[in-house]
Amino acid sequence: MQLYAAGVIGKQALKKAEKELAKTPDLQFKDDDELLTWLENRSIIKPEPAAKPAKPKRIPQPTQTSNKLKKPSNQTIQPSSSQAPAQKKPTSWFKILLFIAIAAGLLIWHFTPKEAPECDSPQIQKKVMQNFTTTYTDTPPAPRPTNSAKRNLLDSEPPIEYKYNSVTELVQTDYDPQSRSRNCTATVTYKAYSSDKTIEDIVGDISYRIWPNQSDKFIVDVKGKNELIEKVKNQNAHYKILATNDKSIKVAFLAGLMQLDKMIGGKPSPYINSMTDKVTSIKIIEKCRPDGEQRYICPLKVGYNDRIIKGPLDPEYQLELEIDMPIVVKDDVWYPTNAFFGIFLKAYSAAGKLADTTQEDAADNALNDITK
Repeated sequence: MQLYAAGVIGKQALKKAEKELAKTPDLQFKDDDELLTWLENRSIIKPEPAAKPAKPKRIPQPTQTSNKLKKPSNQTIQPSSSQAPAQKKPTSWFKILLFIAIAAGLLIWHFTPKEAPECDSPQIQKKVMQNFTTTYTDTPPAPRPTNSAKRNLLDSEPPIEYKYNSVTELVQTDYDPQSRSRNCTATVTYKAYSSDKTIEDIVGDISYRIWPNQSDKFIVDVKGKNELIEKVKNQNAHYKILATNDKSIKVAFLAGLMQLDKMIGGKPSPYINSMTDKVTSIKIIEKCRPDGEQRYICPLKVGYNDRIIKGPLDPEYQLELEIDMPIVVKDDVWYPTNAFFGIFLKAYSAAGKLADTTQEDAADNALNDITK
């Protein structure tokens, strides 16, 4: 009985009330006050003094008596809304569980081994490119002569040079989840910088492995790098040597021409063009071919303006000489051989005859046009 549980009636009053209620099992009460009045009327409990009326503690209001007071029925006692105990909010426990779940997820994420980056991820591309960005220019350019005319004659096209251009086609070939290592391949291109558009770029294939070190940081190990870089270095050095040799050949030609001028021209005059002054261009048209030990034959095409008196160049006197220049190399210095003098005079004579024939043919053609 709820009045007993609330301390309103004692144990003896409870037993008496249960006996009385057993006699009238269908009896029901609207509230605790009506029940108390019924108990007082049957002298089961003593009424409170009028001067000090006592109010029973508010408890959930039943619509039926307890099972201890009466037999079960289809109706149930509903607790009073004003006396319903406050429910505990589960908010604090929910927050705790949520925090635990998040912390557990972070721990799992932190301690789970990371997968190797993809072959073409930005950080991996950067690491691969760093292996190939070096340009090999370890040979300084040769000093130029101070004389402006000779400097122009000795000038030539810059040597062919290969420089790093790109890393492309980064593709995965294999991945081992146990060791977290990823194997990849890529194509590296070194572009040929030259005025000769027929020179092809150097293109090479490499492989690289992405794997974690002891600090669990991923590193990139590139294979095929040294072979490709060595090839580029050798090609750059080869073309620089060719460019240096070209200048050496031109210097040897001018040196031979100066000697020939002294032999047949006598003392130089400020009014007369020397043989070297008449040279307007020197072009090496083919690769030098060996002609014995330390000797070479280098085919040249020489522009030669045969104007005697110094002054502006006159196209009328312009000749083109084709010369097989004989060279001997001693201690890395290139010299003309004694055969040079005869070879030059022969080429000069042939160019002059060709020019005369061309001029005569041009004059005849012009005369024919007039007489028609």
